Amino acid sequence: MGSMSRLHPRPPDPPSGEFWLARIDLFHGLERERVQEIAASSRIVRLEAGSHFFRLGQPALDLYALLEGRAKLTLESAEGYQVLFGFLRPGQTFGWSGFESSETHRSSALAVRECKALAWPQKTMNGFLERIPHLAFTALRLQVHLLFEAQSRFLELATEPVERRLARSLLRLARQAPEETGPGVRIDPPVTRQDLADMTATSVFTVSRILSRWQRKGIVETGRMRIEVRDALGLERLAGER
Repeated sequence: MGSMSRLHPRPPDPPSGEFWLARIDLFHGLERERVQEIAASSRIVRLEAGSHFFRLGQPALDLYALLEGRAKLTLESAEGYQVLFGFLRPGQTFGWSGFESSETHRSSALAVRECKALAWPQKTMNGFLERIPHLAFTALRLQVHLLFEAQSRFLELATEPVERRLARSLLRLARQAPEETGPGVRIDPPVTRQDLADMTATSVFTVSRILSRWQRKGIVETGRMRIEVRDALGLERLAGER
């Protein structure tokens, strides 16, 4: 019996909600008692690539925190024009509608890889924010950061030429999740030319033309669903950062 126990040890317990919360930006610095309370009220959501957490206009019922995978947030106009705001990384929260229970989502969140996330009803999370000052402060700080980022993106789209917008978008993607590939940095998750067009408010044709020119200059290396930044300094100059 002893040898059987050594040969077939009991599998480890699955990670607890408390374990997952330690990886989420919103909950950094909370007391353990609070973390346990918040973890106990969460549920796990799993989505296949190509599925939506939510779509524009749907009732905003839940707040999500991404644990694994990658997702993207898109904004859409009534005429059907789409802007890709950015990709979500594990540890980020999304989908919060504020304190109004009648709010609807003003963006769409699509899983681009298989995703695992925690979810809380909006009313439940709003109750935690009202009772836990540190949590409310952190939520405010994260929302202000998103507001500043949105303002910067708006100014960029309104005033910068398309080549500079594209360079800045690629730099943001490379800095969010760099994958070292020898002398370059591969954009992760893989982005399409349509994604880049949606991020920069231009056409796929224009994105392809600029990327081809940059590839001839050795700034990027492109392939099917693959973009690798080979000359970061050159891209920074194109983005106006040098």
